[in-house]
Amino acid sequence: MSELGQQRHRARERALEILYEAMIKERAVDEILNDLAITPDAYTVQLVMSTETHRDEAEALIEEFAQDWTLERLAVVDLTIGSVVIPSAIRDEQHQRATRALPDERMIRIRYVPPSMGHLPQVSIADLDSNPSLASQFAGKVVFAGVTDQTAVQDRWMTPYSNGIAMPGVEFHANAFETMARRMFLVDAPPVAVILDEAVELAKTFSTDSSASFVNGVLASCASRLAKL
Repeated sequence: MSELGQQRHRARERALEILYEAMIKERAVDEILNDLAITPDAYTVQLVMSTETHRDEAEALIEEFAQDWTLERLAVVDLTIGSVVIPSAIRDEQHQRATRALPDERMIRIRYVPPSMGHLPQVSIADLDSNPSLASQFAGKVVFAGVTDQTAVQDRWMTPYSNGIAMPGVEFHANAFETMARRMFLVDAPPVAVILDEAVELAKTFSTDSSASFVNGVLASCASRLAKL
């Protein structure tokens, strides 16, 4: 397994542990993440938040192909594994379609700050004018200046987190800078076959051998359905 493959495997294990803890304790994943002594790596957080975003869709697919097994009867670990893996399969299918539709050019995929983690720090000109001491926040920082509140300005863009509200161009550029400065680049999702193999390994590690077979069968059917959408 490549170094990237090993990193992603560890990230999936950590994401599974976090999501399992949230389900067992009946707490929001945001709370679990905030309570951790050590913040997980970016890919782990991405897996956790993506799982939450697609949970309803994932659970509906699992229940459809679980052959007379309701979600309530499934082991929590097996259900959580499926909930982690299916969003990855969804992203892979979406990426394959998007790649076929785009010209072959150099692009950067911006890792936007998720709404659950708040916005990048901002200070308005009005606040700075009334309280010059706020300038101390800029010490040793890269600062982007731009318009955020004037709706007449057209420098606004939709992002995967927009939820109908466009992002000001200055914040868009700040997110792009953060992506490059922290080298938190988004890379291609692993192919579905790799994702399914990972699900089986997770089931063997955290559940049972019989669960591994069950998880493989259900998720393979889910992946086949996604490919036909």
